[in-house]
Amino acid sequence: MFNRQVRAFIQYQPVKYELFPLSPVSRHRLSLVQRKTLVLDLDETLIHSHHNAMPRNTVKPGTPHDFTVKVTIDRNPVRFFVHKRPHVDYFLDVVSQWYDLVVFTASMEIYGAAVADKLDNGRNILRRRYYRQHCTPDY
Repeated sequence: MFNRQVRAFIQYQPVKYELFPLSPVSRHRLSLVQRKTLVLDLDETLIHSHHNAMPRNTVKPGTPHDFTVKVTIDRNPVRFFVHKRPHVDYFLDVVSQWYDLVVFTASMEIYGAAVADKLDNGRNILRRRYYRQHCTPDY
């Protein structure tokens, strides 16, 4: 019993990474080419989320959420419980050195912007964002 409790506690400890700057050679090579753009899907790629009325089984039951987003949709307050994908912060830090990052979601902007703001966490790496209203139906 005790061993299971310890394992459960250790399982949810955050992993700390050291982010090393680009080497002078890498920095020089990147300066020679036009910076590319990497488009990342928000939902189910960078994060998993569910709102208070509809839990989903994309995350193991009992896993604590990383943050909560509270928005108003059709005059109703909705609380989303957001689970970041493992190592997503480190991934974003690393690839933002190489690419201009763009976030896309088919969700509403009020939700997508709040989640992207939390993921960006003041790093200013998720400046370009596209939401449901930017989608074009293709029939």
